[in-house]
Amino acid sequence: MSFTSTSPISRFWHTVTTPPATKQHQQKHQPRSHSSTTKLLNKMFVRSGNNLPADPRYPDSLEELGYMIDAKGQVVSIAPPHSFSPSYISDSERANEVHREALHAGVRRAVKKDLAKLGVRPIYCGGPDGTRLSDEPVKGSPSLPIFTTDLSEMQNKRDIIVVIGEHNQDPIVWAWRSAMREGGLQEATAVGLVRKLMTLGFGGLPSRDEAEAAGVAKAGVTTSNRIDSVGAADESSATPGLILLNPGQRLYSPQLNEAMTQVSWLARPKPNALAQAHKIDNDHNKIPGHYTPYEHVGTFFDGILDQLIVHESSLRLWIVGISDGAEAFINYMDAQLHRDHTARIGSMVSGMAFMEPAHDPTMLKSQTTKTFLHSTGKCWIKSSKPMGTWVNAPGAMKKINHPSQEDRYR
Repeated sequence: MSFTSTSPISRFWHTVTTPPATKQHQQKHQPRSHSSTTKLLNKMFVRSGNNLPADPRYPDSLEELGYMIDAKGQVVSIAPPHSFSPSYISDSERANEVHREALHAGVRRAVKKDLAKLGVRPIYCGGPDGTRLSDEPVKGSPSLPIFTTDLSEMQNKRDIIVVIGEHNQDPIVWAWRSAMREGGLQEATAVGLVRKLMTLGFGGLPSRDEAEAAGVAKAGVTTSNRIDSVGAADESSATPGLILLNPGQRLYSPQLNEAMTQVSWLARPKPNALAQAHKIDNDHNKIPGHYTPYEHVGTFFDGILDQLIVHESSLRLWIVGISDGAEAFINYMDAQLHRDHTARIGSMVSGMAFMEPAHDPTMLKSQTTKTFLHSTGKCWIKSSKPMGTWVNAPGAMKKINHPSQEDRYR
């Protein structure tokens, strides 16, 4: 067989004639099998770990990163013109991810510090069933924090607000994008909520009967006695207690002895920039009693709440649920009332406010839950109508036009 080059550089080539292969030659040069070739290639192209690109590292101090919290509570650069942090600092997505998490860690520390000054601190929930409480995380024992009013004050509260956030958010930050922009700590974190409650008090909270009557009144577009009103002072005029549940930080790192969200987990330091993210082990990185947002809510109401309160008979809970946090609470309440329509969750909850709840109303099993939601709850959803417009009346069981999703009952 002859191969002759026809390219312009043929002057550098020669016509080559190969003699016919003998049987002995064919046996000596048998083609390699696919598996042996693959093994050879694997050996040939394995790259040693000591020369892989380093995983980016940034300090988790706002000051070291060049940022500060100004008088408005906004996170801005120390150097003029005191701008907000950019969304991207590099073409490397990994560098952006790690830098963003470092900034968030600094903001978390600042928010915790401000909350402590306002009398709201973390309590760590751990143990075999997730109900053991401690002031500090126990080394080597999975736990996650919930944030509450100081227990010495909590036991004297008649009204307690329970906030249930989203499954992927930090318990003290409502929205990171807003927190790192104009919203700042005042509008996008629990700091603003606590300050607002301390300013307003809860003097005008209605009784349970008044709350239900208010729900019926709203069907007629009457706004007197609204559940969210704050009026003249009475025996309940003291600032309410606050409990921030934590359905987001459900992953635990034994190495760091810290609970974290999925986003924080993926930003953890790696051996090099190309290494896989840390694997999640159900035995070592999950927290008993808090595997899912639904289980977290159930563990709190079934085993933790009683450790925080004293006078259950006069207690009034006001539930605030955000997205799938609202879904977790609604499904928990529905299961309880479906099992027993006189369950204590129904007698403790005096009002509910939900933001874009993610539940499926057609899956609710208890008629008591449906009636309770329509008489005692209030829901905010995305709509093309002006903000504050009533788009459906509680108790009417009518379909509403939900612009971002299919029609749903609320």
